Amino acid sequence: MSSSELMQSILELQKAIFHPPESVYSDYEKEDLIDEKLTVLLTKYGSMIGRLRLQPEEYEKIKELDSRMTEISNLMIKKALITNTKKMNIIQEILRLASQVDEFCSIIENKKQPMKSNEALKLAKIIRNDLYEEKKSLASMLTGCKTICRYLGISSKNEWIDDEVKGYFDKYATVGELLQKIPDYRKGKIIFYIDNSKVSPLPYEELKQFAEHAIGEPVAELENYADNYTLVGSPVIDLLNRHIFEHIVNKDPILFNQIKVRKAELPFMQIKKALDGIKTRISEFLDGVILELEYGGIPEAIFEQVRQEVDHKLTLLCPSAIEKLTVTYDQLSKAQNPEVYSQVASTCRRIIKDVADALYPPTTDIVMTDDGKSIKLDENSYKNRILQSMKSVGTGDTEQAFVLSMFDYIDAFLSAINSYASKGDHSKFNKTDATRCIVYTYLLLGDILHYYTNKEKTI
Repeated sequence: MSSSELMQSILELQKAIFHPPESVYSDYEKEDLIDEKLTVLLTKYGSMIGRLRLQPEEYEKIKELDSRMTEISNLMIKKALITNTKKMNIIQEILRLASQVDEFCSIIENKKQPMKSNEALKLAKIIRNDLYEEKKSLASMLTGCKTICRYLGISSKNEWIDDEVKGYFDKYATVGELLQKIPDYRKGKIIFYIDNSKVSPLPYEELKQFAEHAIGEPVAELENYADNYTLVGSPVIDLLNRHIFEHIVNKDPILFNQIKVRKAELPFMQIKKALDGIKTRISEFLDGVILELEYGGIPEAIFEQVRQEVDHKLTLLCPSAIEKLTVTYDQLSKAQNPEVYSQVASTCRRIIKDVADALYPPTTDIVMTDDGKSIKLDENSYKNRILQSMKSVGTGDTEQAFVLSMFDYIDAFLSAINSYASKGDHSKFNKTDATRCIVYTYLLLGDILHYYTNKEKTI
């Protein structure tokens, strides 16, 4: 029961009093409608107060309001003994008191929400770390995900978590519906045997309709499997044998006995595929929560302004860079693969290099700093070339130092990700990291292009 639900009841009662539906013709019908809405309001009010009483310090602040509401509500019990005018006055007073309580509860909820969000973010990071280091079972991590959903009020949007915990067999009425609606990573292919080790000689086309299998067990049960899952005496085997007897061997008992299926197995690799799919889904859920809670507070308008400025300047200065940024952004929004995420970092480095090539093309020249150090400006020294381009147009030392410090941080971040990717270790990289790459790249390019003024081109 939340303050928004109580407010909805208040609004519905007000509507019944002042703007009843056109279908309500008589005063008696209107009175019945008002009584109905009033009963709903008082029920929800009682539920709200019941929760507040569990917080004595908070309840004490509205105790007098509640006492007055109780007194007024008791008068309604004797409504047959009061005039309609007095009854309406009482209802108006109930509305006033309920609105005050609703406002108070709304303030409490708003104070608690940041706390819940912080707890959800903290828990999401812990679970994500456990997921990558495989410290805990998927079942226990899903339980943690359910807690995050409760903190954020998003349980109804993430029913898949309950499905993975409880399994899918009881959710759908038929096997056909189960196979159609179960996630793809939980679909497997059964292998049929005519004895303990000999695979059925029948062509796969004959077995196909029987081989498709929904892996609907609860995740905890799947995690306990360490070998192939054997099905003996399964309805699937019975159906397949009936098909073989009636349609393949034409009811010949001798032939049937030679190719009768006696055992079926779901290979362990397919169970592992299901577990990997669940792991990926947990990872995506956690990345989404962390991304929203950690970066959702940044005003979108601010980043959008930076993005538009960078896009506009790059369109004129370096079209190849803006094309890569657009493609990378589109890939990130659609991809669900850690390998794709890890490629974002190398793309962002290439984009920065493209901008360096446009601002200050590679050269074999070497420049000397004020303190006598030699600076290369070749193909690989794109950071030096960007800073030299800024210096050549008269950018001050303070601005250059600022861009250099930001450059060093972002370059180190992108290099670390490239290092993981070059080793094939994509599991350490996730969608949150990929998003950071793009955001950081935009911010860096925004600063570079802000301080740089090309005297030959209008940027």
